[in-house]
Amino acid sequence: HHVAGVRAGKQLRLYVDGRRVAASVDFEPAEYDLSSDQPLRIGAGPGDGFNGHLSDVRLYRSALSDQDLVELAKPTQP
Repeated sequence: HHVAGVRAGKQLRLYVDGRRVAASVDFEPAEYDLSSDQPLRIGAGPGDGFNGHLSDVRLYRSALSDQDLVELAKPTQP
């Protein structure tokens, strides 16, 4: 499956296989300081870690559109 999370403006959105499946209520981003001097660890948490396989991880500097995520979720040819 293709899973994507997007923070755009005052909202968080979750997509699975190119389809939006959830969205947060509006919030004030300035109230949530996510800065850290620690390295980014994807799949690691304080209680347990991700047990599985990630084949493609990407981070973008700006929010992707719904259409961008539909395109990214399309299967690629081997």
